Amino acid sequence: MQTGHNLSGVDPKQKIDSFAVGASNCFAHAATWHVANEPSSAPYNPILVYGRPGSGKTHLLHAVGNHIIAQKNSVVRYLTVDDWRHSFVKAVKERDIPELFAGFRRIGVLLLDNAEVLRAMTATYKEFAWFVLTIACDISVVIASSCSPKDDPLGEWVDERCSRSLIVEIELPDSEMRSKMLGLKAASLGFPVPTDVLNIVANREVGGVREMIGDLLRVVERARVLGCAVSTDIAVQALDE
Repeated sequence: MQTGHNLSGVDPKQKIDSFAVGASNCFAHAATWHVANEPSSAPYNPILVYGRPGSGKTHLLHAVGNHIIAQKNSVVRYLTVDDWRHSFVKAVKERDIPELFAGFRRIGVLLLDNAEVLRAMTATYKEFAWFVLTIACDISVVIASSCSPKDDPLGEWVDERCSRSLIVEIELPDSEMRSKMLGLKAASLGFPVPTDVLNIVANREVGGVREMIGDLLRVVERARVLGCAVSTDIAVQALDE
């Protein structure tokens, strides 16, 4: 059984203790956590998690993967859909589709990210949908996409053809949730960041979670270089650059 990250593709830094849970993502968290805790008997399969870029979908997938690895209760693999596509095309060219499926069936949980790339690939999209519906009969599958099911036929396809499927949205976090996320990130850095500084960063209109975390890192790095504590003055200087 897999015990590390080298073959899983899971980022060991993105764990559940740094994933803030709130109103914007609690349903998605609860649904995918069934998979993390009981991979072989999760009530929903496949699960399609969708939300705008920066809403935390990728972090959630990696958090699920890390929990499975820590618990050693299954074998997990994280792939982007583009990675999957390259594997599928290679298998088709080499007439090795059965071995492709056999390889995936040797794992217990498959985490597929960035499914939105399929919107521009009609033929590949159909092959992907067929693959998911087929492999979900044997293993647990969680898919993340930046496309709403209204704009992407994948959600409708999965929902209509699999009675155990679940489609769930992660919304962009509000200001309070953003501050909570930043607090968890600051704690993981081991560098004290006052609440008023967290609020300054959280209330900036910078886009998604990645950009917000990037702002926090800029503030912390400036304080480290100057050899001083993080303060509102340091935050303003770092963010105005």
